[in-house]
Amino acid sequence: MKIYDVSAEHPSIDLISKHSKHTYHVPLNEADLIFVGSVTQWRNAIGHKVDTGLPMVCHVWDIPSNWRLWCRNEQDYLNNKHRDVEIVRMLDFLGMCDLVIACSEHTQTVLYTLGIKSTVLHNFYDVEEIDACLENVKIEKKNRIIQISRYALNKRFHTTLEMWGKLKDKYKDWELMFIGPKGDIWNEIKDVKMDRVTIHSELNRKLLVTLMAEARILVSPSLNEGFGLTPIEARHLGLDVVCSDMPWVHEFRYATTKAFEPDNVDAYCESIESVISSPIGFSEKPSHLTVREFADRFDKLIDKEIK
Repeated sequence: MKIYDVSAEHPSIDLISKHSKHTYHVPLNEADLIFVGSVTQWRNAIGHKVDTGLPMVCHVWDIPSNWRLWCRNEQDYLNNKHRDVEIVRMLDFLGMCDLVIACSEHTQTVLYTLGIKSTVLHNFYDVEEIDACLENVKIEKKNRIIQISRYALNKRFHTTLEMWGKLKDKYKDWELMFIGPKGDIWNEIKDVKMDRVTIHSELNRKLLVTLMAEARILVSPSLNEGFGLTPIEARHLGLDVVCSDMPWVHEFRYATTKAFEPDNVDAYCESIESVISSPIGFSEKPSHLTVREFADRFDKLIDKEIK
């Protein structure tokens, strides 16, 4: 099958294509199928469906329907209220699709509550790329807590800072590090001055993986995820992982060590202290989430559902 891919936010489509029996990156006028790598690309894809009538498949990471939960104050609400209109448009678009793929059971549940049926196809992480980044690199473990994600309100970087403010004087040989693409709270976070806190925006992939591998604990206090990639990668690298206790955490065993009540800073502190005093680490790598296995599952799903 020849696939035209609308994949501006799904660069990993290049990885999938290497292991798929289908042909990707074909011109639209030669395609048998339109694949939309993220529902956020609905504006780019909707016209193609209307113009060609081709079957269309959309992959959904998440729908931010719980955005009100993220808001700390009225200004946060005002900054995010546009999401309701955007979500309605996304749902209208998904209703046009011949197949909707949810990257997790949690995302499937959210879609179902919004009136969209979907099929779960657990996503992947690039095992080979992570291992290649560390080839010939000597890793020296540091007493480092690290958070890696986009600087967005729902990722709860400020909650991690509150946790660190309570613990930094007690654990003077530990440090905190943030890494991620700039988002809506970047200006709020970038100039934070606190003992032993390092804040990065975009880093090259090799350095990012090295810094993560050196750390002992990865934290993910996020209030919204479809498929939390960095906790999976941290598992691969053997880190202890501490997450907010949300539905998606248990689906993939993100919180390999501890899960805490969301936005509860005291519970967050208790989880971190527990891990510092009794580290466990992770030795079983999530090998079923490889690119090759995803491509095989995707091929079988397309062959079954798209005639």
